Amino acid sequence: MKKIFGIIITALFCTTVLQAQTNTFPASGNVGIGTASPSSRLHLVKGGQNLKFLTGSNTSGYRLDVGVNDDGVNFINNSISRGYNFGNASGSLLKLTHNGNVGIGTISPESKLHIESDGTGLQITPISSNSNVAQSISVFNVDND
Repeated sequence: MKKIFGIIITALFCTTVLQAQTNTFPASGNVGIGTASPSSRLHLVKGGQNLKFLTGSNTSGYRLDVGVNDDGVNFINNSISRGYNFGNASGSLLKLTHNGNVGIGTISPESKLHIESDGTGLQITPISSNSNVAQSISVFNVDND
């Protein structure tokens, strides 16, 4: 009786463990945690959240190091000609070039800070401790026809 009880408990335990397993290692070489069909080298899924690593097709040996040091969070790549791109489903939001230029609204910044607007204007508002002083610089596209 003890032997049958032990077999039943072991079978239930193994079934529970195997059903709870969501990590996959398919023949493609991709690794999935929380997904049965990883679409990148490392694909993490929790509910509706997805995080994918190594999604590009570059074969040139580029590397990205991410670390936290006393001076902050560091993102470092090993390329002297590649920068960083930040975007969302609408497209490019911010571009940091290899030479330190920053582009907002452009993927080809031509100066240290290059901002392009969609024609609705640009406003820069410094933060002031004096709430009675309105400090801002506004630039608008003016049609002089």
